[in-house]
Amino acid sequence: MSKKKITKAELSKVKYGELLAKFTELGVPEVWKAGSKKMTMIEKAIEQVSLKSSLEDAGLNADQIEKKVEEVAVAKIEKKQKEEVAKIEKQEADDAQAKSKIDNAGLTLEQIEYNIKNINANIKFGVAGQRVALLKKLEWLEDLKKNM
Repeated sequence: MSKKKITKAELSKVKYGELLAKFTELGVPEVWKAGSKKMTMIEKAIEQVSLKSSLEDAGLNADQIEKKVEEVAVAKIEKKQKEEVAKIEKQEADDAQAKSKIDNAGLTLEQIEYNIKNINANIKFGVAGQRVALLKKLEWLEDLKKNM
């Protein structure tokens, strides 16, 4: 691996089809993923090269460097998975709270039908980003209506 500092500008000049050869030259061929965005791979390559060079400077041999790089990659994946799980758990808690509010609202049959009509209109003509939440509320209201 070269001790020369590689920059994003240098790698940006390399054609997409030649990136694998360049990454191999830099000692990070694992960064290449066919179909991935060029800039994403370049950023990962720069990160890997700097990590490997810092580990070399610390006096580790090639096997120790590869093991450490793998540990860092696994740690990043685990962190991302934990963030995803936390996000899902938060969404589930928010959903349970919203369902509880609907169940405890004491709505009459007319109010439920009115809300269902409004939600259907919002689903058809509203913002696409709100569609999932509206569909959940619609489902809860229809269940509430069935149980009346």
